[in-house]
Amino acid sequence: MATLTYVFDGDTIEVSMGDKKESVRFLGIDAPEMGHDGSRNECGAYDATQELRSLIPRGTTVTLIADPRSSDRDRFDRLLRYVEVDGHDVGQQLLERGLVGAWYPKSDAKPQRFESYKKLADQARSNKIGSWERCPRLGR
Repeated sequence: MATLTYVFDGDTIEVSMGDKKESVRFLGIDAPEMGHDGSRNECGAYDATQELRSLIPRGTTVTLIADPRSSDRDRFDRLLRYVEVDGHDVGQQLLERGLVGAWYPKSDAKPQRFESYKKLADQARSNKIGSWERCPRLGR
């Protein structure tokens, strides 16, 4: 168990585990990037970030779930995990709302949840839900 301390963007959070803080990259999803160093937000980035903040308010207890098919960490040393709150898959909720796309590091095998995530992303895209209506490159 971990406690949410910060939401960086629509697919990256910071959690506290005891006296240690960790950055966590959601496994299986890809959110548009928030701008930094003078760059602009990608289309849909603000909406995905705000929705994630509403789904997991600061101080919420989250469950981090590793996938045996995936690397433990990404190239930025962030944990790669599915994130659940009260048994609900937060990545799945973002996919259903059309705010993120399905994704995994191509250096890894497909994560266990990827096929179901891809179906949700495809449904949101087909129905132009959320950011899919105005962001044709969502989920690259």
